[in-house]
Amino acid sequence: INMDTYQVLLTLIPRNYYIEVPEKGGRRDKLGIMNIYGADTNKKAIEKLFDIKIDYNLILNTKNLVNIVDYVGGVSFCCDNDFTTTYTLGKDEFVNREDKLHIVEGCQQIDGIDVVNVVRDNENFFKEDSNNLEKIVVAIFKKLISTDSIIHYSETLNTLESLYETDISKEIVTSFL
Repeated sequence: INMDTYQVLLTLIPRNYYIEVPEKGGRRDKLGIMNIYGADTNKKAIEKLFDIKIDYNLILNTKNLVNIVDYVGGVSFCCDNDFTTTYTLGKDEFVNREDKLHIVEGCQQIDGIDVVNVVRDNENFFKEDSNNLEKIVVAIFKKLISTDSIIHYSETLNTLESLYETDISKEIVTSFL
């Protein structure tokens, strides 16, 4: 977040990237499970990967992603091509189901569990010209910075507070909003 221009730079890194785990003697692991080593190790790994300094981080797990998307009333997802997910997580529990989620080309409103199914679908994510994860994250942020969420930002922050981990202070978030 550039506090002078109020622009946000969002960088998405596929969770299947193998990167070096700091302080583990050259051991490499998937980015998607880097948090098992702790938020600080995760931050150091990304800093090393891109040779940059990261001031703050925000960590969000799968169940909480569902809750955030559902809190904002779902998101509009515009897809460049039809696809069927490789597997589908159930609505009430995070286990694979036999039926798959089918996404059609064009725009549609999707809820939290469908968002998770789309962003976790590695087979379709890595196809040429597919940027589903980026589209989903941008759609979530657009909903979060909508007029209603901004007007009620304190309530929104309080409601979502237990759904993520961050080292960004409330004062910084409030100042940005």
